[in-house]
Amino acid sequence: MTNKPETIIATLKQIHELSGNAGATEAERQAAASMLEHLLAKHKLTKADIENEATTTAEFEYKSAIELRLLEQIVAHIAGLEISAIDRKSGNPDIPANAIYFKLTKTQEADVHTLYSVYRKALAKELDSFFVAFVYKNNIFPENAGTDYNNLPPEKKGSLLKSLVYASAMDTVPFHKQIGSRE
Repeated sequence: MTNKPETIIATLKQIHELSGNAGATEAERQAAASMLEHLLAKHKLTKADIENEATTTAEFEYKSAIELRLLEQIVAHIAGLEISAIDRKSGNPDIPANAIYFKLTKTQEADVHTLYSVYRKALAKELDSFFVAFVYKNNIFPENAGTDYNNLPPEKKGSLLKSLVYASAMDTVPFHKQIGSRE
């Protein structure tokens, strides 16, 4: 198994170490230093940030309850915290309702921003497939909603097949039982 860094910061630290490694060739050290500068600028970090472990208050924005849950999960993963142990600020009228704050190091903050950006898009795509599956499983689409599967582009076919797999694991909502229920 190779030593594969799991975070941007771990990668930056490895590149930083290589840029000063006496066992590396001059060309390797220069290439590492150049790559390090490029990645630091891309992630809005400095060399001090990857060496400094002091915590600051980091702000993150989210658009829905599911995005908030995803963000909390990522912070818990990166910071090694139980989700209930995450420091949140709330109740301040100056803080937008869709913002949350965590005590993180600069390196943790950069990792959370990177992972949140990637996972947020992936989650939206998966939720769309899940929604299609739910509609299909419960037969709640319009009568004239037929689509010719053969004319779909390959990526749409793959998405539709994934939705059908999701649907096969779902329970149908017992609509008629719910009408008479007092819950």
